[in-house]
Amino acid sequence: ILARDMFMIMFYLMGINVNDLYNLNRPRFGRIDYERSKTDRINNKDRFPLSIKIEPELGPLLDAYSENGFLSDIKKRYSTSHNFMKAVNIGLKNICDELKLPKITTNWARHSWSSIARNQAKISVADIDFCLGHVNKDYKMADIYIEMDYVIFDDANRKVLDLLK
Repeated sequence: ILARDMFMIMFYLMGINVNDLYNLNRPRFGRIDYERSKTDRINNKDRFPLSIKIEPELGPLLDAYSENGFLSDIKKRYSTSHNFMKAVNIGLKNICDELKLPKITTNWARHSWSSIARNQAKISVADIDFCLGHVNKDYKMADIYIEMDYVIFDDANRKVLDLLK
């Protein structure tokens, strides 16, 4: 159940990676704010600020793992994000084995959200890139001047989540 719930939390948070999920701070004003870490970057120099609205589907899952503080149950069970990721991936493997499905990992939440966003919700690749927190070097100067509008995130995520119903 943990693996399924964590996969859905990651999906509802537009494919947040396990490290960022593990290190999230308490939501403020109905939003999850964080800077996306990149595992392939030295010192995470290209951190990208993200702000994701807590949609109705997400709230109960966050509450279920926050008995003594925001996502406290995860940190109580796992001392590091690496141990947390291993446990979730083992759980996902067990689910796939039981259902005779191809293996998936935590990264599939990100791939699944992106694929549904593009192929079914018809969201532009540029907006998907933005929602995933990708730093686009082609628009580095424009990004300095353009104020971030997280309504783009909210609209995109809602379109994807509505397709799950």
